[in-house]
Amino acid sequence: MAALVLRGTLADNFSFVIAWLIDRTLTPLAEVFFRKKEKIVSINMSAFKPASGAASETLHQLAYRGDGETVCARLCIGEGSGGKDGVVGKVISLSNVLRSVDDDGRTAVHWACSGGHASLVSKLLEALEKEHRGGAQEIVRMCDETGWTPLHSAASAGHASVVQVLLTYGADAAAKNDYGATPLHYNKGIAEIVQALVAVLADGRLANASDKTQSTPFHRAVAAGSRAACEALLAAYPGPDEDMLDASDRIGNTSLHIACELKHEELALWLAQRGANKELRNSDGKLASEL
Repeated sequence: MAALVLRGTLADNFSFVIAWLIDRTLTPLAEVFFRKKEKIVSINMSAFKPASGAASETLHQLAYRGDGETVCARLCIGEGSGGKDGVVGKVISLSNVLRSVDDDGRTAVHWACSGGHASLVSKLLEALEKEHRGGAQEIVRMCDETGWTPLHSAASAGHASVVQVLLTYGADAAAKNDYGATPLHYNKGIAEIVQALVAVLADGRLANASDKTQSTPFHRAVAAGSRAACEALLAAYPGPDEDMLDASDRIGNTSLHIACELKHEELALWLAQRGANKELRNSDGKLASEL
């Protein structure tokens, strides 16, 4: 954008303009706009080219890298960051800045979760909660364009510590994305993630929920070869073990089929001992033992 013309509709959306500038590392320009907003007609953006390195990155990029110092300084979080004297807090709420999304509808919190930066996520959410009660929960429940919340992102990347932080601030463990999958579907076979998620589920039956491919969290844990994650899921499910053990995906594979196909021999033996039905056939008419 060669020039940003601040008139008409754009001038009416003052908070949006400030958030846009801050997210693109143009905080000094945002300060100028705030101080002289009544007089500015247009600004030549070419005069404000960011430097290389951290200064040239958006909040989303910095959050994914885990550059907490730069993120917090830019958002006026913490001691020595400017606090209420900066644009954030004085002109626009921290919540509005962090609700800014990229082309995929993801926030900086989504990216910090994907990167596994529990400390940064905690600082951002703590600051949001201080700004106004419930602010952190609003952010952790935001969905991207395919329905992924930050909790989906953290679980799918295998970051148990981030999952714990998000749950502390009210993340929804039962949220389903556009594929019908809850964060539990992305457990990666990590028992700590399973335990944290099932502990906050209001309905234990969600531990055996199917996504749009008929895959369950138990199927995913078996595919990862994790007996510990499987045990945690069975312990959380209020129904008969057979419901979980013998559930089939869209091609008819049960947990035993999956374990055998992926050569998780010890896990397959354990599943059989727990009561998995060895006589079930998949859509190709195959027994688990034939895979």
